[in-house]
Amino acid sequence: MNCIRLVPISAQIVADVGGHVFLTLVVALYLDNDVSVRIVPLVREAGHQVVHTRDIYQNDFTDDAQLLFAFQRGWVLVTHNWHDFRLLHNAWWRWQGAWRDALVAGVPVALLRELLRSRLQTRVRVLQHPGIIVLDHVPPENVARQLIDFLAEQRPLINWLWRERRGVWELILDR
Repeated sequence: MNCIRLVPISAQIVADVGGHVFLTLVVALYLDNDVSVRIVPLVREAGHQVVHTRDIYQNDFTDDAQLLFAFQRGWVLVTHNWHDFRLLHNAWWRWQGAWRDALVAGVPVALLRELLRSRLQTRVRVLQHPGIIVLDHVPPENVARQLIDFLAEQRPLINWLWRERRGVWELILDR
């Protein structure tokens, strides 16, 4: 198996015109197994880093394992699987709040008093996934174009779920 190293999100200089530098967002994309491998070269031509589950023999992973795999590497997950990844995205948000509350609830009262007295503050980090993009089931060439156009708009990705449906992008705020 080849070692694939993608830089999660970076900027690249596109042009230096008259002393003005123009940057474009370069995103590392992880394509779920339901996305056609035929879009990989098209998206790479646009300057983005892309790896498909089949490239690294992950195509039999479950959806939750795919999201975790992408999260651990800082890659934005791209899929057609709306229902399952909507559920996983919402669970991501809800469970973090529950875990944070459980951590605080699990601290003995004496220790909490000591922390308050010594003015130490404990902070529980919110884990952010790099983003999830859900695309309509259309021919691969159209999927590639939709994805490239979406990324060119430089919309926020981190911790968000975006859905393309009939040519319109929706930011999903269920949480």
